[in-house]
Amino acid sequence: MSVFPSSKPAATTTAAPPPANGATAGPPAATKTATNGGATKSNLYNPTSRQPYLAIAGSILYVLYRPHRPSFTLASLRIHRLNLTTTADSASSHLSTLFNLTLSSKNPNSHLTFTYDPFTLSCVTSNNDVFIGNGTLLSLSTGKLQ
Repeated sequence: MSVFPSSKPAATTTAAPPPANGATAGPPAATKTATNGGATKSNLYNPTSRQPYLAIAGSILYVLYRPHRPSFTLASLRIHRLNLTTTADSASSHLSTLFNLTLSSKNPNSHLTFTYDPFTLSCVTSNNDVFIGNGTLLSLSTGKLQ
């Protein structure tokens, strides 16, 4: 275990003798600092040396688990209600729909589990000018088949 001082040691300076007969002084005197017995040491803690270890650990985990993306398939889509109503003067119309869809997922990974929070699903036309509907999907988890 190494103990390092909390502050730098005092610097020692060597000064040249004053010039004789009123002549101007030359360049300033050199400063010499004694550091831990006179030898300079590099920092022992080097955070950049962790990156190769992280890359190696990540590569080992990838080789062991070989992760693949889960696949999702729309198993069925049923329209239970499709109702178009217009006002008496035919100025505006309203489309009311009720869809029931079944989404199936397959996890090809035997060691990994994917968990999804509930999320909202919206359906609009391709140029976003007609809103068709929205709904929510419950949370789900794709784990290992047993």
